[in-house]
Order: sequence, then C-alpha cells, then structure tokens
Amino acid sequence: MSAEQNALELVTMGQTLPGVAEPLHPVTLYADSAVVDAVLAQAVRLAREAAAGLTADTAKGRKALSSVAYRVARTKTALDEAGKQLVADIKAQVATIDAERRRIRETLDALKAEIAQPVTEWETAEAARLAQIESVLSKLRGLYQPGMTVSELTVALDYAEAVDPATCEERAEEARLVQAQVVAMLVTARQQAIDAETLAAERARLDEERRRLEAEQAAAEAARLAAQRAQEDADRRAAEAAAAAERAALQEAVAQAQQEVARLTVAATPTPTTSTTPTWLVTDEQLQQARAWAVSLEQRSPTHAVLLRALLDELTGWRSGQMTR
Repeated sequence: MSAEQNALELVTMGQTLPGVAEPLHPVTLYADSAVVDAVLAQAVRLAREAAAGLTADTAKGRKALSSVAYRVARTKTALDEAGKQLVADIKAQVATIDAERRRIRETLDALKAEIAQPVTEWETAEAARLAQIESVLSKLRGLYQPGMTVSELTVALDYAEAVDPATCEERAEEARLVQAQVVAMLVTARQQAIDAETLAAERARLDEERRRLEAEQAAAEAARLAAQRAQEDADRRAAEAAAAAERAALQEAVAQAQQEVARLTVAATPTPTTSTTPTWLVTDEQLQQARAWAVSLEQRSPTHAVLLRALLDELTGWRSGQMTR
C-alpha cells in the first residue's frame, strides 16, 4: 500500500494506537474486541476532527466534507479487506488441517483394523458359533405345534432324535434336556394323532356302513312297497274280476231261477185229460232240483231264493191237495 493511499485512511495496519501494546495487525485486530474498539475510536475521532468547522454552504466546505467521508469509506474498506484476507488465510489453513486430519484418521483406522483383525475374526466366528447353537435349541423348542398331522409329527420326531447335543458344546447339557422334553412331547402327540386318525377313520367307516345299510333298507322298503302295491293292484284286479264273474254268475243264476220258476209254473198247471185225475208234469226229482237251486241262491240273491221257495211250497201244496183227491 502506498503512502498516498495510507494518507487517505484514518487507521492503517502497522500503526500503533493508544491503549494497544503492539502495532495494528489483522490477527490482533480481529482476535480482540478491545483492539476493534480502539480502531473505531481512532477513526471516529479523526473523522470528526477533520469535519469540525466545515459546512456545506460553500463549495470548498462541501468538498472537504466529501473528502473526510471518503477517508472513512477507505478506512472501512481497508479494515474489511484485511479481515477478509485473514479469513481466506484461515480457511486455507483449515482446509490443510482437515486434509491432514483425514489422512491421520484413515492411516490410524487402517492400522487399528490390521492390529485388531485376529480379535475381530475370532469374535465373528464366536458369534456365528453361538448363533448356531441357539438356532439348534430354538428349532428344537419350536418343533411341536398344535394341530400337526401324523406325518408332520413323524418328520419332527426324526429331526429331534437326530440332533447331537454335543454339537452345542458348552450348552450340551441344556440341549440334552430340551431334546428329551421335545422327543417325549412329540411321541405323545404323535400317538394321540394316530389314535385320533384311527378313530376318525373308524367313524367314517361306520358312517359309510350306516349310509349303506340305510340305502339298502330304503331300497328294500321301496321294493316291498312296490311289490305290495303291485300285489294290491293284482288283488284289486282279481277281486274286480271275481266280482264281475260273481255278478255274471248271479245274473246267470237269477236268469236260470227265473226260467225254472216259469217252467215249474207251467209244469204245475194240470193237463186236461179225460180222466178225473189231473196229470202233473213236475216230478219229485224236478222239485228237489228246484229246491237245490233255491239253496244256491241264498247267498247270491236272497230275494229270488225266497220267491223260489215260496213257489215250490205252493207247488208242493197244490200237488199234495190234488193227490189226496
């Protein structure tokens, strides 16, 4: 910075200020607020002293005031630039420090990992070993689940019995106890499942047998009812046929009885002769046959039987009377 430029500033670097032991330097300026106070006091004092008695009424006064204001601005710029440069230097130093810190960390971290690698590998292997032991025990404990089938229980039981407790090393005794408990539980559950499946199969067989018997009984009953209906139909047709035959026979018997009555009536009429004793055309055999007809009509046509009997009685009476004459 030239002497002419310094003359334009109210406070310059390297200047010794009242109350400040060392010459002004950016580091001392921004490291201590007391130094800042001294710098500001110096600038305020000098600026006000330079502006004292000046007015803006004249061109000279206005020029002088502007010159003082310019010196204040130059002082501000110079001090700010010094601080700005200090910050830039500090930032460069911080970047260098950060880079070295990073290099130190990476180098020592790698060294730490190298030295601790055997321990780390042992810890990893140990964690895997313990996890394997815990996995075996956990699987043993979780082998049984409610509702398992016989086949599932068989598979679980085979696995439980195949486990070697010695593989659990320091927890071998715990593994033996867990194995024994689980095997006993699986054996019991498997037998119960077998019994349940056997019972279910037997129930299913009995249900099937019951359904078969019911079906057979239903079929037999249907066949019996069909046969019964067929027999009833046959009996009804036979009864209808027998009734028709009975009616035909009755009609025929009535017709024969009527013919017989008519014939006997005609036969009972005496035949005129020269003799004083009439000749009867009805013989005893014919009367007996007529009485047999009357008996056969008793069940078929009681009315005709009564009429026929009455006629025979009358004919017998007539005949008896004539024969006594």
